Amino acid sequence: QLRSEAQDEEIGARRLWSQDPADFVALWQAQQESWLGAAYRNLRPGGAALLMIGDGDDEARAPAVDCLASTVAAGECVGFEVVATATIESIADAAHRTKGMLRTEHLVYLRRPAEVQEKAARKQVQARWRVDGSQYCGLSHCCAF
Repeated sequence: QLRSEAQDEEIGARRLWSQDPADFVALWQAQQESWLGAAYRNLRPGGAALLMIGDGDDEARAPAVDCLASTVAAGECVGFEVVATATIESIADAAHRTKGMLRTEHLVYLRRPAEVQEKAARKQVQARWRVDGSQYCGLSHCCAF
């Protein structure tokens, strides 16, 4: 079991969903941007991060957060360049799925732009967020460089 302070830092904790589903999505996105921002700052220019993320086993919550879109948006928001994504999901019918086969998983390959490209990339992302009105754009913490 996790200690209580570690539980407070868990991203996407189920107890937060059950407390206030409406606030969960905004908190989820803020947490995504926070940890990806830390990863970004710890990589050298040109460095890469390869992430494996799952959609979760709880189908009741699944429509609320698109984990792939959320991670890609948060990565771009903090300055990462998205190089590639891949998704794998079970094709077994419900009767034949084991616990390990319930979750759709995504691989996300992010790269911190080289120093010369970094400023231009951030400006481009900021401009795109303002123009397209993305669902993540309206949050006060998004793209605050």
